[in-house]
Amino acid sequence: ASAGAIELLMQLARSDDAALKLAAVETIRCLVTNHKDNQTAAASAGAFELLMQLGRTDNAEIQRAAVASLGNLVCLHQGNQTAAASAGAVEVLVELALSDNSALEIEANRSLKRLVLAHKGNQRAAFELLIQLARSGDAEIQLAAVASIGSLVDGSRENQTTAASAG
Repeated sequence: ASAGAIELLMQLARSDDAALKLAAVETIRCLVTNHKDNQTAAASAGAFELLMQLGRTDNAEIQRAAVASLGNLVCLHQGNQTAAASAGAVEVLVELALSDNSALEIEANRSLKRLVLAHKGNQRAAFELLIQLARSGDAEIQLAAVASIGSLVDGSRENQTTAASAG
């Protein structure tokens, strides 16, 4: 896709029309999936900030789609992983992984796993934040944080090693 299509979709994702916003975010997700050039173009067009903002809306469908798009935007793209973390994606995804909405919680954990995949700095930041939350004393937050840690380490030797030494 040309940068023009990505920029258009990002503009439409800012629409007041929820259906149009959802369709645009889902299409961004499709455009950046396994496509390094489109991932780079979307990042350059400001996708991190937009998707993190949409991840915090009060529309559950748009939240889930934005979080999924963010995960695909950073998946296997070291530059985007670094830039997204610098923009605050670790904190946003951890916050959403603690959601009461199970579909959003699952998607946030999946995207968080993509954000930390093969990226030591992001791994450490995510695990330190989750460990801090697991020590919070609030049973609900502790449960969600532990579940997120479990999701991140499941099947990932690298994440297991990083988690064991974090916090």
